[in-house]
Amino acid sequence: MNRNLSFLIICSYSLTIFFTQLSYATQKSSLPKITVYGARHKNKTYTVISPKEANNFQYKHLTDILNHSPSFNYSERSIFYRATNTQHTRLFVEDIEFNDLTSYNQSLDSSFVTTDTTSHISLNDPISASNSDTIGANIQINSEKGKGETSQFALVEYGSRDTSTLEYNIQGEKRDLDFNITMKNEATKGIITKPKHLRSKSRHHEPDGVHKMNYSSRFGLQCTPHVRIQTFHRGFSNDSEYVHFEANTPSGLSTLKNQLNKIELIHDATRRQIKNKISVYNLDFKRNQRILENPAVENYVNSQQKGLHLEHSQTINPLYAFLIKTEVHEHVLTSTLLKKKSVKYKGIHSHSFCFSRNNKFHFKNTVTKSNKNNDFNYSLVYEHYLPQTKTTINLTHKTASLEPSLMQLYIPQWGGNPDLKTEKSVIDQIDLVQLLTNNLVVSMSVFHQNLKDLIYSTRMDENQWKLKNIGKTQSHGSEIKLKYNMLNWQFSLGYSYLEFKNLFDSSILIRRPRHIYSASLLHENDDFLKGIQVSFKRNEYDSDSMNWNSPKMYHSPPIFRVFASKKIYSYPNLWLFCRAENIFNRYYESPKEYIKEGVGIFVGFKTNIHS
Repeated sequence: MNRNLSFLIICSYSLTIFFTQLSYATQKSSLPKITVYGARHKNKTYTVISPKEANNFQYKHLTDILNHSPSFNYSERSIFYRATNTQHTRLFVEDIEFNDLTSYNQSLDSSFVTTDTTSHISLNDPISASNSDTIGANIQINSEKGKGETSQFALVEYGSRDTSTLEYNIQGEKRDLDFNITMKNEATKGIITKPKHLRSKSRHHEPDGVHKMNYSSRFGLQCTPHVRIQTFHRGFSNDSEYVHFEANTPSGLSTLKNQLNKIELIHDATRRQIKNKISVYNLDFKRNQRILENPAVENYVNSQQKGLHLEHSQTINPLYAFLIKTEVHEHVLTSTLLKKKSVKYKGIHSHSFCFSRNNKFHFKNTVTKSNKNNDFNYSLVYEHYLPQTKTTINLTHKTASLEPSLMQLYIPQWGGNPDLKTEKSVIDQIDLVQLLTNNLVVSMSVFHQNLKDLIYSTRMDENQWKLKNIGKTQSHGSEIKLKYNMLNWQFSLGYSYLEFKNLFDSSILIRRPRHIYSASLLHENDDFLKGIQVSFKRNEYDSDSMNWNSPKMYHSPPIFRVFASKKIYSYPNLWLFCRAENIFNRYYESPKEYIKEGVGIFVGFKTNIHS
């Protein structure tokens, strides 16, 4: 650990209320176990999708789930949670935040967040991050550690536009050692397509497409009945071509690399109801962006984060638990677009306090200070229970002031203006940034004996981004979900509405409502399953200024997926599967936006080997 970390200490004290522990057992499956929850604690909420469903729908990445979730609007590697923008959606991998305000390019690459050996991935909105259990506010994916006899599976898939996937996994346990290792290679040569006139101008005739390598591993050692050591490693590399916003600029090459290493020491005294955890991690994020014929905007970004977590929790009784956290943290950013070549985040100090009464009223206050930014956050939560209804009211206020050099890293992605000539044109306009956010959330869940899950939630937000020569943003939205199970059939339906209002220079008003619809139907038995998923997004655009080149209204192409899996009787461990889904690519040629659409067909097989 770097010596500079000796004075970088975060002390966080929080008192959290836990409901009576409920028993939970995942369904048995020979495929990796994945569970997605709708809130922070699995014993406080309903299950959005079961481990078996995640495998049946052939979900390989987190965004496969988000594309058919009414809560989220996934577009161009960015994720919007209902009435928020991408900066408000927080991604945690192994409890380490990947897209915080100090990260470059907060858009999410779906290939990195894969549903394999990761022990914990969570995607939160600002409310759930403030210790709320608002329904649908948080999606968590948990995969189980390797257990039982050693098992292996191999997957081979080939599909339209020269797309191929190779995957191998081995997991199991040997006495006190458990392991889970996955290697995956994905290649696509025709999914990113340049316009012909741009392709003819390119000096380099490299094939369009993406090449992705992913490796992840988990090892655990049970030293004593109460002491466990576990390690986690993930490596990811993505090389892809893309179309730049300018029509006169040919495509470039984008390289994205991530590496996460983490080791944990856990002491769990179950009888005394005490748990201590020490974890050390290193997160290295690199992105190299190159425009072939415009070296003026060539950019190289490196973000490295090191940290040490100390955690102590103790259960006082079945309803109350006490949690103390201490963190040592250092974050270093380097970018060729910065006037300062390196930005270091030191001495982050944070404290948090939570008060609760009768499991209904919660108050939490958090203050964070560092050499680069200051945050103040408080939340007020009231929960009311009826026989089949839970209502939650959450009021959250947060302020954060950030240095201009920090905002230069990610503001170019915030505007989404296809008319920007270079990223520097935005950087030169930014002076000081202050973020003010007020959130009021009212949510309700109703559980009916015949309708397995009927969930309704609504929220009202006021998000103010104060930027020099830009203005502020306000947003609000609502959502409804319905899920019904009968015999071997499963039906789900969802609708979400969100609206953005941007006020620029106190005179230019831009209004952007969005409607998201989703539906799915699945039928399965022991050796055959089939299903269909459809989601549709309608975007409207209303502005009193013609400076932004965007259509008044456009309908995103419907996202559909038809899939089937069949067990081969002669080989009980062999499954054949096929999937058809639409593929569309969006590129800009000022002042218009073009969408190229097509249908992709993918076939493959998966075999399970038990030792």
